[in-house]
Amino acid sequence: MTLRSRLFIIFSFLLVGCVNKEYVGFDPNLEWSIRGKISVSAAEFKGVYNFAGFKKSEANEIVVSSPFGIELYRITFLLNGVSVEDSHFESFLGQSKAPDNTLQKNLKFIWRWLPHWVAGRDKRGQPLQMVSEEGGWSIELSEFNGIRPRVIILNKRDIRVKIKISDFENLI
Repeated sequence: MTLRSRLFIIFSFLLVGCVNKEYVGFDPNLEWSIRGKISVSAAEFKGVYNFAGFKKSEANEIVVSSPFGIELYRITFLLNGVSVEDSHFESFLGQSKAPDNTLQKNLKFIWRWLPHWVAGRDKRGQPLQMVSEEGGWSIELSEFNGIRPRVIILNKRDIRVKIKISDFENLI
């Protein structure tokens, strides 16, 4: 094998090892995980939290934790609704509670669209608009890295949600 062939093989392996995952295909229709920070501002409360969302065959849920990593809420999306477990109080009560209809509707809306916002594509694979409205929400995608937004800003009446994506991947 010539020196040129050896160098080609070595540099090929180096290039493959340096692939930027921001540009690797993310399919929102497959199983996935998405992590980041979420800032919520509403009339009743304000706060900044970490979140991790998982769409798997056995579980579809979002885990919300404090900036220090302490789990606060586990939101599970079921066929017939949404279940919210408050880790501080539910351990005493031993049961989860169903949120009111408005909160369920808002959580389902965000859950349904989150992977598409992260991918920067709609359900048909077309690029999403930077600013749009859907389900009473104003949606703004910003701080793009290629075709994918790093920040998603949602507004609905007195509710403002800012989602900053730090990591996403398909679970294959």
